[in-house]
Amino acid sequence: MAAPRPYDDARHLDLAGLLQMKAAGSVLCAVSTRDSAMAGLAAKAGAECLFICAEPADVLDRWEDSGSPGLEYTVRNVACALQNFSSPAWMICELPGHCYDRPPQAGLSQALRLLKAGADMVSVKWEPGCVETCQLLVERGVPVCLYVADSQGASLAALAADIRETGATCVVMDELSAESSHSLALKLPDCLCLATHSGWPADGQLRSLENILGLTRTDPGLGQYLSVNQGISAAIAHYVCDAKSGLLARNLLQGCYQ
Repeated sequence: MAAPRPYDDARHLDLAGLLQMKAAGSVLCAVSTRDSAMAGLAAKAGAECLFICAEPADVLDRWEDSGSPGLEYTVRNVACALQNFSSPAWMICELPGHCYDRPPQAGLSQALRLLKAGADMVSVKWEPGCVETCQLLVERGVPVCLYVADSQGASLAALAADIRETGATCVVMDELSAESSHSLALKLPDCLCLATHSGWPADGQLRSLENILGLTRTDPGLGQYLSVNQGISAAIAHYVCDAKSGLLARNLLQGCYQ
């Protein structure tokens, strides 16, 4: 069985609840960050999912060599922020890149540590050789999200079949077109499907809080949320509202953030 959260929160969202929201046609809001304070503000504003990005491999290797708690420390801080804000948000944590060059058992060990620290699900980068690792995680009770950044030339039907084979119950569709995201989501009715850069919301939008606040050059148009609001908290709340109402997806399709 997967490890429980380090605190008891009866209002905490679970995967079944998120899938019920999907079935009801609700658009979910997911944000990615490594900052616990920012994650707390997004959760307070109503974001249902938080995606915790792993640090670059060289940073993680230095942490591992020094005995630092590393990624688990970040996850634990975010879990505490959710508790402080009494947030029910579901936390997805990216499996570090160095796990992919090791046997599946190494990925399982890292995943269990992340769940013990407070994560609800681990994200695995989709590639042809990831199926065995994902199946092992699912067999051991670890909820899996597949991060699809490149279809590797596979058709959408073949990609959907591979995703079902892994046992994953969530998919992040990165850099896929609006049409491809929509088609893939329709082929995965039992998965929570989150889109990043396409204008099609699928079951929800996933965006970086740094992009939303205009702190990076990626999607500079999203930085308008900070420019038209008084402060970071208001900007995040405005973004979450637009994402959940579907306005964000419509604006993306119309190129409003170019």
